[in-house]
Amino acid sequence: MEFEQLVCYSQTIIILILLIGYFINFKNSKAKVTVKNKVQCSSCGKTLLGQDPNYCSYCGHMSSHSKGTHLEK
Repeated sequence: MEFEQLVCYSQTIIILILLIGYFINFKNSKAKVTVKNKVQCSSCGKTLLGQDPNYCSYCGHMSSHSKGTHLEK
């Protein structure tokens, strides 16, 4: 295999990889983003109140321990 053939084959492979990346990017850009209006508890399914709720007052399920409402004494 000559050097010119090797360069041609490597350029062809690079172009194919770029085309596959372009196709995946185009496919992902067409995906619709859905916005949730109501946040529901993952355990009981009741609607949670507040901007960033992480605790269900109905069943006591804690969604996240890392962030949430600050408790004051």
